[in-house]
Amino acid sequence: SGSEAQTRYTIGRIWIQQQSYDSLLTTRVFVGNGSASAPSVAGQNDRNTGLYFLTNDTLAFTAGGSERGRIIGNQWLFPNGSATAPSLTGVHDPNTGLYWLTNDTLALAVGGANWGKFYGSTLQANSALTIAAGGTNQNITLTPSGTGYTILNGNVGIGTTSFGTSAAKVLGIGSGTAP
Repeated sequence: SGSEAQTRYTIGRIWIQQQSYDSLLTTRVFVGNGSASAPSVAGQNDRNTGLYFLTNDTLAFTAGGSERGRIIGNQWLFPNGSATAPSLTGVHDPNTGLYWLTNDTLALAVGGANWGKFYGSTLQANSALTIAAGGTNQNITLTPSGTGYTILNGNVGIGTTSFGTSAAKVLGIGSGTAP
């Protein structure tokens, strides 16, 4: 349907292929696979930071000569991180974010300290956990599924933030049979 012209250039280890389809011009640049310490695409003055091709269909990112992440298919993979240097964080708050503590355990760092972790269906906080409703006259609702129960273990304060020595333990409220 249209005319096609193709030109190939080789400059050292870089191969440039330029194709023209009528008035459409496309250019592809082919480079070596590279490595974490010598990425294929890097800045002129920072040659150990950039992109490289780890394996087929895997694009890797490097900074300072160390792998910092990968794209494989539709997945973005990041190093595990730590409480002081989480894997997913904000630019202006680098010690607060998410990191992978162990297999199947996602942890939350706040101010460079491990705040808590998520595993299975559990959120485990390392200190007191406050759930606050935003706005005015907002409810906090805990709703179990099906015929499940909402279970609070330990002392429960209703209308107080300080238990003191006269804290009462709630044994049951409402109707029904306790589990």
